[in-house]
Amino acid sequence: MATLLRFGTVGVVVAAIYALGFALLAGAGLASAPASTIAYLAAIVVQFLGHRHFTFRSGGALGRTAGRFLAVNGLGLGLSTALVLVLRDLIGLDALTTGLAVSLALAAMNWVILQHWVFRR
Repeated sequence: MATLLRFGTVGVVVAAIYALGFALLAGAGLASAPASTIAYLAAIVVQFLGHRHFTFRSGGALGRTAGRFLAVNGLGLGLSTALVLVLRDLIGLDALTTGLAVSLALAAMNWVILQHWVFRR
């Protein structure tokens, strides 16, 4: 349970960085996909450091965990871009709601993959 609470803490910070970054960029007129990509990339450094040192307290080899983390984030970037295109461009949700929905979807995916593969002890 403690790990889940730490995951949630890091996740809230990362989600805020992504959602607010996306909302600001999209609100300033940047197209949805580039706005999502820039916001996503800004959040992953905080995500890696937070989960490695705080959430999972991983002592695994930096190269191995960083490589796996980047692979998961590549998957997440593709998923987030697809969700943004559907939710904002096809359905017409506002930028903040879209950013929050994407953040929740990625949090669920990351909880499973990060604990069972990236930062596995």
